Amino acid sequence: MKPGLEERLLFLSMSVELTFGVTGVIFSEQAGSTAVLLDGAYSLICSITMIATIMVAKRIKQPPTTNFPLGQAALEPFLLSVEALILLTLCTALATHAGYKLINHSHPPNFSIALAYELASLITDLGMAFLIHRSARKINSPLLQFEAQEWILDGMLSAVALASFSVGEYLIEFPDIESLIDPVLTLVLIALVLPFPLKTLRTNINQLLWHSPEKELRLKMQQNIKRLDGYHCHLEPPVLLVMGRTLWITIRTSPIAGESPPEWPELENLKQRLRKDLQRDYPNYELHIQLTLGSSG
Repeated sequence: MKPGLEERLLFLSMSVELTFGVTGVIFSEQAGSTAVLLDGAYSLICSITMIATIMVAKRIKQPPTTNFPLGQAALEPFLLSVEALILLTLCTALATHAGYKLINHSHPPNFSIALAYELASLITDLGMAFLIHRSARKINSPLLQFEAQEWILDGMLSAVALASFSVGEYLIEFPDIESLIDPVLTLVLIALVLPFPLKTLRTNINQLLWHSPEKELRLKMQQNIKRLDGYHCHLEPPVLLVMGRTLWITIRTSPIAGESPPEWPELENLKQRLRKDLQRDYPNYELHIQLTLGSSG
């Protein structure tokens, strides 16, 4: 990973999000659109939480200390959980407001102003999503991956809003229908947004609770271990824990019946072979491997 690349990209993302967040809130007032407010508020919230994200990106790279003997990897899923909760709260508030406007047939928004904002937002969203996503894959950064997903989601919101406001421009002669576009669009956008923070919250809460990772990862890890040969002990299925970009692997060994238990040099050699094999298949994780010696029991 290039030194500071993750932090620079996060800072760039925060700056762009802050700009469009403030602009979106201002444009929503001028246009009288809840949908534009959702788009702008989403960017604004993301930019504010990004400040904490940049701080976390630095802290999780620090070595273990007396106060944090396992490092600070838990900060990453904790922060992502908080961001997901904030987004869920925003969606709930705006859905309530959109429902009120839908029932009371509020005045339709200024579609020209709304269109101008959503067009500029869509172009920026696509460009930032491409840049952040490509970089996240290169340097293995869950924070950048999460940020790329936010830009993709923001681009989806902008695209749907742009199409809806374009239709609204042609419904000036039908005020009853025209007044429904903004609240209905807001509810549609919220329906598109909700799966993202819900999935993020579930994944990261599971990590904070030390929940076992996905079955696919567990099965693949067992296959990696079975490929090893030339050792004189049984290897039991590994115990896996994932916390952000850190993967802890604990494997219990036991001596083969009729043979003496493996000595420490053999276990250390086995550990190094396993690490080399796993680093090839799991380059996105920081590996912590522990071998324990059990009885032949």
